[in-house]
Amino acid sequence: MGFLNTTSVTEDLAIVADNVAVSGTVTSVMQDEAASLTDASIMLYPETGREAEPIAISGVYENGQLTWSTSVEPGIGS
Repeated sequence: MGFLNTTSVTEDLAIVADNVAVSGTVTSVMQDEAASLTDASIMLYPETGREAEPIAISGVYENGQLTWSTSVEPGIGS
């Protein structure tokens, strides 16, 4: 006959994270994709309710794609 361990363990955990690398690619279906993507504004907005400013990012247009990358401070998710 077996026995179960009836002792429960509860612990509060905290996770500390460094900045997170994020990146993306933007493409266009417009006939002149270069006109719509060259010098385009890229803004990253914080989640609703988070007291943080939007981040403006400069992208690089090459071969029909606008690519971008940056590091952001991680937030508290829901």
